[in-house]
Amino acid sequence: ARAFQAAMSSHPLPDSTNAAVVTVAEGGCLLFADGLRYDLGEALRDRLESRGCRVGIDYRWAALPTVTATAKPAVTPIASAITGAELPDDFSPMLSDSQKLAGAANLRSALEKNGWQLLSGGMGDWPVSDEARGWTEEGKIDTRGHQLQADLAQFIDEELDRLADRIISLLDGGWSSVRVVTDHGWLLLPEGLPKVDLPKHLTESKWARCATIADNAQIEAPTAPWHWNTTQQFATGPGIACFTASNCYAHGGLSIQECLTPDLHVERTGDALERASIESVVWKGM
Repeated sequence: ARAFQAAMSSHPLPDSTNAAVVTVAEGGCLLFADGLRYDLGEALRDRLESRGCRVGIDYRWAALPTVTATAKPAVTPIASAITGAELPDDFSPMLSDSQKLAGAANLRSALEKNGWQLLSGGMGDWPVSDEARGWTEEGKIDTRGHQLQADLAQFIDEELDRLADRIISLLDGGWSSVRVVTDHGWLLLPEGLPKVDLPKHLTESKWARCATIADNAQIEAPTAPWHWNTTQQFATGPGIACFTASNCYAHGGLSIQECLTPDLHVERTGDALERASIESVVWKGM
């Protein structure tokens, strides 16, 4: 992790000006899975291939810092319409047109406004047309990690099965392909991640693995540029260290486990499913 952080000065990760925008072809669906670390992406590929899918896997570098508020908007199809000014305490960028925070609800509204079909996981998740592009979210890996800490390991298989089932259901429902993306990975150390001190008066906000820096403060911790505005710097824990205590599970910093994320493209093998459509509706007076 320390070597990875040192390499950042000469080989920075992509930012909002040069990161590839995530999209799918017509008839495809984008599935966002929070906290799908790269090794779990490989395990998910194994599950899907055993169930008759053809799966290609690539990788993306997470937006920095590796927290959902910053990194989730970066893997949406509307990333080019998102911007950042001063680094806020919660690391959230804004939608360029409305200047609203790019949180979950506002992202979904913006996606729908831009023609994406939002899927809820229930009935009616089939494509409304051959040209439709879908967006859906599934999985609780990150939520369970924060809640359960080291005990997350007991539920990884369950979460991967949930994701595989959802992908299969989307293909069964008529989507031609499913692209699976995520926001960030994470660190997990059963005996607890090490802690380093970062005095409160030097920060505006302090999370486990990242912190916003107070005006004119001089800190000893490593710093890195914010994905949405590289003139803004945040502090990150050196190596795998945290700024807060008692963390077995954490993310927000710079390590391979947090920054390297899977990008899966899933299709069915063999003949495509027949797609039915309603051509006309006639009222029979019944």
